[in-house]
Amino acid sequence: MKLRLVIIGGAAFAFALASHAIGGKAGPQPAPVGLQYEEIARVAFGSNTPPPPGSFQADRLVAMNAASAQAPAQPHGLGALLGSIASGNIGSAVSGAMGAYGQFMNGDIQRLSFYKGWVRTDDLAQATATISKCDKHQLIELDLTKKTYRVVEGTGSAGISQPSQSAGGSPSQAAAPGTVDLTLSSQATALGSKTLDGINTIGHRETVSMTMSNATGSCHNGQFASTEEEYVSGIHQPHAFCKLPVRVPMHVTEAASRGGCRPHFSAHTSGRSMASGGLVMYSLVSMGGAQSSGRGNFAFVTERGNVRSLYPADIPGLFEVPADFRKEQ
Repeated sequence: MKLRLVIIGGAAFAFALASHAIGGKAGPQPAPVGLQYEEIARVAFGSNTPPPPGSFQADRLVAMNAASAQAPAQPHGLGALLGSIASGNIGSAVSGAMGAYGQFMNGDIQRLSFYKGWVRTDDLAQATATISKCDKHQLIELDLTKKTYRVVEGTGSAGISQPSQSAGGSPSQAAAPGTVDLTLSSQATALGSKTLDGINTIGHRETVSMTMSNATGSCHNGQFASTEEEYVSGIHQPHAFCKLPVRVPMHVTEAASRGGCRPHFSAHTSGRSMASGGLVMYSLVSMGGAQSSGRGNFAFVTERGNVRSLYPADIPGLFEVPADFRKEQ
């Protein structure tokens, strides 16, 4: 019965979205000015099978039900876990660890809204939101349950600091770097088209393997493999983060002169990689897996759905502090 309701609800949403897009209402419609979608992120360990493409609505229900089953007084994020450990509250740390594990397994669900460089991120499980306005160097934090807000002002110009020039000693003191033969192999496979949560997508899978051999000095032999499976839509993907200037700590050649590993590269590719840039509706990144199976020891899964355009009337309610919210002291 639940599955049937999910299917009917998804079909109704797709019909409504299509009707709105083609002008189902009488009269001219305003042009969209932003984009909004929901996102479920999870980690799949070992034999825990990642969800297949097209599972967004069912997995959303699982994630929301799992979140509502937890007591609001027990934050389960990684920040809460580290805070409990630092304060010596072991019982709270254990509870937080269990909550974080459940969040990883069931999925962390967020709603993201984009408008001209501004980004709003709603944590649907915790009923909180953050609004990032890069051009104003401002971050607004909202507690949707308590109806409170906090504004964090910053310069937005922090970069990566230069390391101490004395670290590691002078070039004359550094040991001679080793060498290694590094072979990269990439195999791309087309997966065809698929409609995910009412959005048309094109799928592809790319497997990359890396082999390091004939190592000398500080280098080491080893192997690594990863497989990435994506279903990409034709919807433009907005930027989710502020762009910050980054200072390069040191030139690569200077780093090599201080010691390290110097690889000798060779690469082999097969198939044709698909151009990115569109909104990825489904992503599965498996680490350490066999090239033939596409499944690894653990995997990162991202599912997206409930995609809709934002119009001028939507912006004030999303990117401004509501009038009935009070400022935290």
